[in-house]
Amino acid sequence: MIDKSQESITYKYTSLMDRFMSALRDFLIPSRSNFCFTKSSHPIAKYASEVAFLFFKTILHPDQSNDGLNMVNQFLLSLHAIIDKDSIVPRNNIKFSEFYNSMQDCLSVQYFALIGFIQEFSIGQMLIEGSHILTKIYNVLESTELFPFIKAVIPHMNYNNPVCQKFIGAIISKDNSENKLYVLRFLRWYSRQDQNKDFVLLYLTRMLHDLNQSVREEATDVLDEILDCDITACEDVIALNIPYLFLGTIGVKLLSRLATTLPSRSDSFKKLTKFFPYLIEEWCSVRFDLSQNFLVRYCENIETRLNCSLGRPVPDKDSGTLNPFKLGFECHINTYKLHKFINLSKCEHMLNIHLKSDVDYFQIRSKILFIANYASTSKGLKAIEKMDNNILQKIVKLVYHSDQLSLRWFVVN
Repeated sequence: MIDKSQESITYKYTSLMDRFMSALRDFLIPSRSNFCFTKSSHPIAKYASEVAFLFFKTILHPDQSNDGLNMVNQFLLSLHAIIDKDSIVPRNNIKFSEFYNSMQDCLSVQYFALIGFIQEFSIGQMLIEGSHILTKIYNVLESTELFPFIKAVIPHMNYNNPVCQKFIGAIISKDNSENKLYVLRFLRWYSRQDQNKDFVLLYLTRMLHDLNQSVREEATDVLDEILDCDITACEDVIALNIPYLFLGTIGVKLLSRLATTLPSRSDSFKKLTKFFPYLIEEWCSVRFDLSQNFLVRYCENIETRLNCSLGRPVPDKDSGTLNPFKLGFECHINTYKLHKFINLSKCEHMLNIHLKSDVDYFQIRSKILFIANYASTSKGLKAIEKMDNNILQKIVKLVYHSDQLSLRWFVVN
């Protein structure tokens, strides 16, 4: 007797397998329909893409033969034919802008992820270069500002490839601030992965001059984060010869970060000393808000580094053991620079501390922090006492009558 229920299950299973294999074949040979109209959330499309990643990983492994490489090459060539603004004529006469606006929900995102995945293999790099698909993507980025296309491409590329680095340049060279802010968010994430930062620094410094204030501020914050405690990145930025003095508060912020990070005896730090007279004259005077004051930024950066270093042991290069004070000591050396490049008579207002009913605790704290750093050397202390012999007594009295101030800065610094 024939078991019809078993036969039905077998038929359904075979049917599902056929549908899945058909979807997998369609996925591996991109066409306009599955690139633009097949939903990436569709179960078959989703699993087909996952299988494709495993399949390509097997093919591209060095131990495998070259038999399957033709399939990878065919995939790239098929995708190459689609990613061309001039030749795309989707079905139903859909417009180019509508075509790319639909990318977020379609298989195109997985295709770009596969391109990035293929680049991770040496043989894959060769196939990518031979297909010229990256050049095609670059041409589209140069000719359009559509955000969905940018969002589909940028996160998945391998930025050790110079052509992929040019993708970023193509986006920031245009006037679309939304696209630039997205790229900046990506560069912030990318720089945190300890990846190649050279091209990131180059593009960030370009965006410091952007006409859009939000773009300038975001680029400054990302660059400041990268420079924090990274001597190599600081040296690379100095080599770019940024016109700090023409950047206003942005230049002050960057110079204060560079000055607190670089070792005082390094050649890179010596290149910064030419800016100090201008910074003291123009960016430490009474007419400027202390939030923009170079000395305040400088001292706050030092305090932040000290607080982080005292709670985070670092490996000693000589012995290999963890030394909880080494980084703190190296950072503390930076406080010695103050009396070397600052004419205290130009900053007399920084010594003017007294408690009023409407006192600005941020200003008082900033001034105490400056005095603490400046007085951390015998020369600095003598210079301050020469200006005001009772300055330390005033600070103690001030802190004694306030619940928002502390002498901890003198203990640390």
